Amino acid sequence: MLTPLHSSDQSDNRLRTNTIVQLSLWLLTAVVLVLLFDHGLGWDRTLQAWSTMSVGQLTICFILLSVSYLARAARLHSHFSSEISGHFCRCLRIVLHHNFFNNILPMKTGEVVFPLLIHRHFGIKISRAAGALFSFRIADLVFLSLLSLLLAMLSMHLLELAGSAVLFFLIVMAAGCLLLLIIFKFRRSVTWIDKYWGQFKSGFPSNHGMMWTIFIWTTLAWSTKLIAYALILTVFVKSLFSVSLLAAASGELASSIPIHTPAAFGTFESGILAVLIPVGFDTKTALTAALNLHLFILANTVLLAALGLLIGRHSDDSG
Repeated sequence: MLTPLHSSDQSDNRLRTNTIVQLSLWLLTAVVLVLLFDHGLGWDRTLQAWSTMSVGQLTICFILLSVSYLARAARLHSHFSSEISGHFCRCLRIVLHHNFFNNILPMKTGEVVFPLLIHRHFGIKISRAAGALFSFRIADLVFLSLLSLLLAMLSMHLLELAGSAVLFFLIVMAAGCLLLLIIFKFRRSVTWIDKYWGQFKSGFPSNHGMMWTIFIWTTLAWSTKLIAYALILTVFVKSLFSVSLLAAASGELASSIPIHTPAAFGTFESGILAVLIPVGFDTKTALTAALNLHLFILANTVLLAALGLLIGRHSDDSG
């Protein structure tokens, strides 16, 4: 049965209205955050902190972040090696643009871009690409949780955070096991679940070798990224490198929560403050460092996304 034309128009109008409302709320929230920030700390105090960082240090951090995205592109390329072999530059372009939308759009809606780009560039089913993204995110979460747990237990002044890290890790693992148990229990009895689960799970690693390959690339991607973040925090707050590393990991864990403000402002900083304040840093110093790191991340995101356009335009294997 064909859908009436006016019904389709009404759906398009509702979608357009919802999009406008969401963007308006996003912009309003961004303006409020900027005004609150200017009133509380001031841009002069915040940007002045960059005078303590040399061009060489910034270059090292940029190189480390670039290596991180190269590792993410390699993870994608190796995961779909049979379909996209020889198209590494296109994978890098997808990773950079996915990162841009994921960092800019609110409420983690940028994640939707990944399967759409995979489908557009390589013709891989969206449900399968979504399954691959899910497996990547599980690997990301496991690495961040384990690293945070290890750093918390090794930091003499952060013993009280070790219990929180353990509890968080156990909750994540328990929630994941419960979710899988529910899916496997009902997928045989409910036809549509079995149908879509089959498409979705086809994006998961097909063997143990692929699983370990994903985790190796994940480890390299996050290690270089967090080292860059920790170097920046160390310059701003003059903390131990291990403390800065834990603060960076905590910020990333906090910003992984799907409910947050535009560009994760607030959630990312709260994760960093949760580590820096208990070890003795005053709130303004810690917040200034966290905000400066966030500004560096956003600037780097925009720059690499622009470079991604050039990669797609000038590489032989781009489309």
